[in-house]
Amino acid sequence: MRRNLATFYTVITIIVLVTAAGVAVVRVASARDRNIAEATTVFASLVEHVEQTLEHDPREDAVFSDGVQTIVRSESSVLVFLVYVLDVGVEYVWARDGSFLPPSFERIDSIPTIAYSEVTQLRLTETVAFGRNALVVDGVFKILSDVDIYPIFRDLLIILVAFALVTVIVWIATAAGRASGTEHDFDISRRSTRDTRPRRGAPAGTSFAEPAAPPSPAPEPQKFSKSPKNSQEREVRPFVSPNSGVGFEEHLVRRLTLELERTAQMDQDLTLALARFPDAHRGSAIHSSCASTLVERFGFEDMIYEYGDDAFAVIIPGAELGPSVAQMDEMRTGIVTRPPVDSMPRPIIGLTSRNGRLLDGERMITEARSALRRAAAEHAGVVGFNPDPTKYRKFVTK
Repeated sequence: MRRNLATFYTVITIIVLVTAAGVAVVRVASARDRNIAEATTVFASLVEHVEQTLEHDPREDAVFSDGVQTIVRSESSVLVFLVYVLDVGVEYVWARDGSFLPPSFERIDSIPTIAYSEVTQLRLTETVAFGRNALVVDGVFKILSDVDIYPIFRDLLIILVAFALVTVIVWIATAAGRASGTEHDFDISRRSTRDTRPRRGAPAGTSFAEPAAPPSPAPEPQKFSKSPKNSQEREVRPFVSPNSGVGFEEHLVRRLTLELERTAQMDQDLTLALARFPDAHRGSAIHSSCASTLVERFGFEDMIYEYGDDAFAVIIPGAELGPSVAQMDEMRTGIVTRPPVDSMPRPIIGLTSRNGRLLDGERMITEARSALRRAAAEHAGVVGFNPDPTKYRKFVTK
């Protein structure tokens, strides 16, 4: 569920970011188009003023100069305004910033080069008849300024900050709910007292749904003796059996319970398999060869334990029941001859999984043992015990 929520929120985040960026781009383009239309209108008024004052000398007549000054000073978008005659020179020039202009205007053989940005600025040129020559009216206009961009990015920043705050609130609420749910489920999972057996009639080699089996009856109180004064007098039991190379059975329940708690905190699944090799009695060469096969297959000795006289328990963290059943069936059909053992028996395997529940190691072993009994009774080879979490919760809360 945690992975599904993360995937869903990732998709929502991508949609929000793409939508916000798209709206910002559209607003920038709209402001630019609006300013282009206004610049075109201002330039048209300048050209009209030039045409109306052609009989006056632009360099000497105040009528021409005053009219241009009135227009350009009232319109902040005007950056450069030129009136020139090709092959002659400049008749009139006005610039808001001298960095736009070329170094010399003594003689103009072609359209002069003006430094401007094609993204934020626009250059317009118009030719007006003037006797035998032609006046060229040239202007550069600002079409995208900080005044246009600031509100757009301000609104974009507000949206992103609001979405980030919502994300933090959702994360905190989810974490709090998961912590309280984990504590509640872990408390009620220890109150189960009913035995659960697999149902008849399910196909061999497949998983079957059944309410989870309760833990075994509570053991009788143990009598504790006084610890020896010298710690060296205590008998230290090794973790791994020297005969099989895997863990002793007495460590299985504790290790399985710890792995169940760890995977529950990480919201992962866990599968337990009980693999019984007929006639591979503990201490025999066949028993050791079977243990070596499991270690070679699953890689970690501390996740494999002896179980009974001729069986092994395999803990598979992070694995769901379905893939584990397929993996065990593949291992079972791929058993080959191993020296010095003449033949290795094909195992009978029963599996169960955590499947979103919070339970202890003893209960999980009971479920796997129930599936193993069914596999042996029906000659199915591999049987998976698939508990229903909903039925399980209803059962333990009765």
